[in-house]
Amino acid sequence: MRTNPVYSIDWAPPSFKHRFLTEDIPFGMIPVERMGKYAGVPTPTITAIIELACVLSGENLRAKARDLDSLGLGNLSVEELKHFFVEGEL
Repeated sequence: MRTNPVYSIDWAPPSFKHRFLTEDIPFGMIPVERMGKYAGVPTPTITAIIELACVLSGENLRAKARDLDSLGLGNLSVEELKHFFVEGEL
């Protein structure tokens, strides 16, 4: 592949300690996983991606992740949370 000119430009992150993992996982995917758990919705694929990202980055990305409380949603019932995401209002 290295000799093919199509692959001469590499825009991939230089390491796994890149914001694609260190920001998108704790502030995007982990909150979604936590909301799924709270609502009783299984998230096996998201959970697998999170686990893989933790291994690849060598970090516990869950430790710095947002949860429902930090998002201001911790006091909502499951039904209120569903309404918020469908209707966009509390």
